[in-house]
Amino acid sequence: MRRLILAAALTSSAAGAAAGSDDLGGIVFTITSSVPGTTYSAVCTLINDGVETVENHDGTAPATLRFMAGRVRCELSSKGPLDVLAEGPRGNRTRSSTPPGGRISISL
Repeated sequence: MRRLILAAALTSSAAGAAAGSDDLGGIVFTITSSVPGTTYSAVCTLINDGVETVENHDGTAPATLRFMAGRVRCELSSKGPLDVLAEGPRGNRTRSSTPPGGRISISL
């Protein structure tokens, strides 16, 4: 009986942690381009409870960046066109595009 109660408590605790993680962030940036092989650089500021952390990301589109944060703000630059879709855990989303050789700032 004790094992069953402990297993139920652990399952409930793990489910709560997963739900809490989604509430804290789970922000996803999807980066695509109409030109194959377009590279990008991103400087992203993650904001949690007023504390800011900066991350640098470089890559080739298509790419997906995942962040566990309350808010995220990214400055992206590329030599080719980019389309960036930012999606949050509660269904909020925003989209932005760069012209070739441009810069964008996107936040969620």
